[in-house]
Amino acid sequence: MTPITTPRRPPMTAFPRRRTALLWCGTLLLPALALAQEPTGPAAPPATAGARTRVRIESELRSEQSMRTLVDGEERTFGGGRGGTRGGPGAFAGGPTVTAQTVVFDEPADPGAGRRYVELRATETRTGRDGTQQDTPIDGALAGRTVVRGIDDQGQDVLVAIDRTPAEELPSNLAQDVPHELDLGCLAPPTDTAAGGTFPLAPAFAGLVRSLLHPVVAAPPTREGRNGGAFGRGGFRGPRGGNAQRPWTAALASDALQAATLQATLVGDETRDGIACHRLALTARWTAAGQPNALGFGFGFGAFGGGRGGAPTPPGGGDASGEANLTIELDGSAWVAAATGRLVALELQAKLGGEAKSSRTLERGGESQQLETEQTLASELHLTLQVAPAGD
Repeated sequence: MTPITTPRRPPMTAFPRRRTALLWCGTLLLPALALAQEPTGPAAPPATAGARTRVRIESELRSEQSMRTLVDGEERTFGGGRGGTRGGPGAFAGGPTVTAQTVVFDEPADPGAGRRYVELRATETRTGRDGTQQDTPIDGALAGRTVVRGIDDQGQDVLVAIDRTPAEELPSNLAQDVPHELDLGCLAPPTDTAAGGTFPLAPAFAGLVRSLLHPVVAAPPTREGRNGGAFGRGGFRGPRGGNAQRPWTAALASDALQAATLQATLVGDETRDGIACHRLALTARWTAAGQPNALGFGFGFGAFGGGRGGAPTPPGGGDASGEANLTIELDGSAWVAAATGRLVALELQAKLGGEAKSSRTLERGGESQQLETEQTLASELHLTLQVAPAGD
């Protein structure tokens, strides 16, 4: 076997985030030159200055939900009917939702140069009440754009496109859930790991998995409702790949996240894409408990219809209280470059399951109603990642 020369990364207490300061100039936010990053411990050797890394993420996510709703103790649906679970066993009234995505971007060695998006597309397949399937293609609005992360004068995290002059702050729906820099060095094995040996994965692995669940959001339509969307009360309602990812990303970012198992086994040495690599077998099991909305219940499943940013909004308003739990079980394989400790390829299979109970009091026309909801979620994820020089 090739000796392991990469130093072990120390455990991380927070996911790394690089923040780009922004200056207010006229009506646009422009990126300043100063960059700051939270310390992440020893890193793999940096790429050549100015070089870009091509990142390709392909995923398929199958999700199902069931929900039972009681209003003042009487079971009903918000669609006007009574009796039965809303939509039966599937998301959005019918069967499962399957979202297939391809996301390709070039990550710079210097984050100030901006991430350049090459391809963002998704196909969302829904099964209706009558059992028929409907495919919705989604072309991501960020394709062809070069963007940097920043903080506006209100302290909010924003996304700024720098491929045109002047630079422009992008709409919040395009920036939502777009990951920061990928931590491609978080799987480097310790130097004393022999073939067949196991070692614990750093908590940063959860952050990497979350970053790979990249949303694909279509451009806003015209008033005539182009690009697969339409305007209505509350603004634009249009296609957004990644809604079904919300329970995953919410759980992996939750303060309540706990890892029951988080380890890797060094299988041996292999050549992957012409690079000498250590092959790892990955096993992870995360659990999380908390408020239903905090863990993503209702996101992308039509629990109460979409609110701002896709958040579940109950009819008539009102804040929900309750309890929820989620479990994520993951297996996979990773190929880590022996010389640098950076990720070359990743294949993941994972399952998510959970349930939630919530209640809220709604005020309508001077009268109060008690709304109680029980939800279950089941989701399966298949994901592959390829990392290579961008070639430019």
